[in-house]
Amino acid sequence: MNTIVVEGNVCAAPEKRVTSNGETMALFSIADNVYKGETNFFKCIAFGKTADFLINFVKSGSLLYVVGSMKTKSGEYKGQKFKNIDVAVDRVGFPNTSKKKDEAFDNQGKNNNDNTGGFTDDDDEEIPF
Repeated sequence: MNTIVVEGNVCAAPEKRVTSNGETMALFSIADNVYKGETNFFKCIAFGKTADFLINFVKSGSLLYVVGSMKTKSGEYKGQKFKNIDVAVDRVGFPNTSKKKDEAFDNQGKNNNDNTGGFTDDDDEEIPF
């Protein structure tokens, strides 16, 4: 299982693109601030209704959580080594939601009223560590 959950601030408003078959996609980056003085940046891509939601309700600086699968890329550019962490987005939400944002999220086809991201306390028992 390859699942990542990231909470952070959106670096810039999601960029809307359309695939060759007409499906909407949204490209954006999230910056977390997990470690003191160190920020991680995650490039994210979403499709369909999730992309539409992001384009309509998320702006630069929005606090957002993202659930998806992680892909890493590493290499060298102009003598500098780099490592990118990309996220193929499955779900998104606002950690501190207002009623208006909850309704918008529900219209995306997901239920965010409990703000748990679909996880329950029972899930802890299945974690092998």
